[in-house]
Order: sequence, then C-alpha cells, then structure tokens
Amino acid sequence: MRSSENAWTFADALADPSSTNSTLRLLWAAVGTDETNLRAQHRVFNTVLDRHGIRHEFVTIPGGHTWHVWRRNLRDVAPRLFQR
Repeated sequence: MRSSENAWTFADALADPSSTNSTLRLLWAAVGTDETNLRAQHRVFNTVLDRHGIRHEFVTIPGGHTWHVWRRNLRDVAPRLFQR
C-alpha cells in the first residue's frame, strides 16, 4: 500500500517486493573501495534489499570518490538505463 496517492516510501518498497520488482527497471548502486564509510552503508543497504527479495545490483570498484570512479560507473550503467 502506498503511503500517499502518488508517492512511495522505502517502507512501501520493502513491504511489497513483488510490486517493487515489477516497477523498478534497474536498481543499481556503486561505490569505490576507498570510500570506507559509504561502502559500509551500501553493504547494509544491500543486505536489507537481499532480505526483502528486491532485485538490485551492488558494485564495488577500486578507488575513491573521484572522477575516474564516477566515469567508469557511468560508462557501465548509462547503456542499461535505456534498455527495454
């Protein structure tokens, strides 16, 4: 059930994984290995999504919060945003 007519909350997404999976085309997150705090938060997020059966991809690549890492992630995810 939605918390309001036009908005979903994170709780809504977790409560109905089947609906969430059918609605989301792609849930993709990436983090650099040097970003220790962010990487830890992403692992928690990944675990929550796994436990609720929500399809997602979690990518860790070498580096920190730099243009090199951003560019590589953009290269990998951009084509997938436009797939049907």
